Amino acid sequence: MAKLAGKLPDGDRNGLAAIASELVDNPEKVHVAIVLLDTLNGVCNAARDTPHADAARQASDALAEVRRHIIADRRAAAVKTRIAELEAELKAEVAKLRELVSAE
Repeated sequence: MAKLAGKLPDGDRNGLAAIASELVDNPEKVHVAIVLLDTLNGVCNAARDTPHADAARQASDALAEVRRHIIADRRAAAVKTRIAELEAELKAEVAKLRELVSAE
């Protein structure tokens, strides 16, 4: 079972300081997933699943789900942007037609 914790090591030990500016400047490109694996209770036996392998699979599945959400959000934003562009183009065309009609 994967566990989530809301605390990271203080200061630069967590490694986030090195990428903090990228997280702020490019939030649509740079994402952070912090995965901690409990290796104290692991059993090394290649013939069966180990807690390490299970934790790695869970982490990989969680990251894949996050990626799917990010892609869906980007697609939705692109659709919204395109709809806004089409609405602006349509308004401009209607304005041109109104000018033509009023000129006659």
